[in-house]
Amino acid sequence: MRHSSILLAALILAVPALAKPAYVAKAKAAGIANASCLTCHVKAGSKELNDVGKVAKETTKDGVPDFAAVKKAVK
Repeated sequence: MRHSSILLAALILAVPALAKPAYVAKAKAAGIANASCLTCHVKAGSKELNDVGKVAKETTKDGVPDFAAVKKAVK
């Protein structure tokens, strides 16, 4: 029982890791002060993108979004 509880906790904690924390750091460095997973996603842990996330996806080159373009899309 204890092992299954530890495994369950590890899985729950891993869900937010589906987002890309490096992108949040790069977005903040680009001047998007309140950047978080929700800057681009409709909800935490979701792959569904909001309008800003769609801009990020459209401007991605070599696996990295153009954060200057993303900053312009943030309202």
